[in-house]
Amino acid sequence: MTKHQICLDSSQNFYEGLSRAFRDPNLTVIEADLSRIHYIFPWQLTLAACLKACCYGKAELSFQWNKAKKYQNEIASYADRMGLFAGMKEAAVLQEADLRPDFNPENFFQIHPIRPGNEDELKVELENLLARFPSVPKELTEILEEMSENIRIHSGVSPRSGWGYVQAQTTASKLRIAFCDFGVGFYKTFHRENRLNGRSPKEMLELSLDSYSSLPESGAGMKQRGLARLCRYLDEHRGSMEIFSDSLRCRYLMRKKSTSVLGYRTKGLLISIEVPLNR
Repeated sequence: MTKHQICLDSSQNFYEGLSRAFRDPNLTVIEADLSRIHYIFPWQLTLAACLKACCYGKAELSFQWNKAKKYQNEIASYADRMGLFAGMKEAAVLQEADLRPDFNPENFFQIHPIRPGNEDELKVELENLLARFPSVPKELTEILEEMSENIRIHSGVSPRSGWGYVQAQTTASKLRIAFCDFGVGFYKTFHRENRLNGRSPKEMLELSLDSYSSLPESGAGMKQRGLARLCRYLDEHRGSMEIFSDSLRCRYLMRKKSTSVLGYRTKGLLISIEVPLNR
């Protein structure tokens, strides 16, 4: 019996713990640690949801937090209401926990699976979420729907077999949303479609972010250009984005990219988006 701990306080600690745990042939138990965080974001919830799916049938998973601290119980309660602990023993512990005011459930989008066959359901959920904010144009809903569709089409071992998760939260001034999968990663998607032309993972990622200058204003040419469309939207609305894939971390803000090679392996693709809201 081998137990591994995976900390959710940073992407580095998460991916390092994940890599170490699943390289262990004797893996039986994983403890996901929430005790070092003061606020839980969509990227953490989607990573945790992917971890939960990966552990199914392979290892026992539990979530740990400091139950002596009120803010830790509030974080865990929020994670529970967003669906992270569904079917787990942690859920029963938190049914009566109070949420602090900024954890208003009306401002949050539950962790939602992305999988073949639930396209219509997810489309309705995204539309309902963004309909609460009149300042958000319909274009953003269409872009986010295409981002989820890309996970279905590209992240799996075979085409259209991919799966992942999406979650969103809003504050008084921001919309945060994250998409995550544990699939083949950004670079391998282009490799199997013979679209690399000798480029490195860093070059392929940055080229995809740069390509929106060639986007048409509308029409069929917009399809399969979700990442480029998202970059254009973020620039127009002063939003930002982080992408983790292929052991790379790319930060995007106002047409400026900052890509670094990480000292640890990532798995699949994580996209974390933040957009200002004008209510």
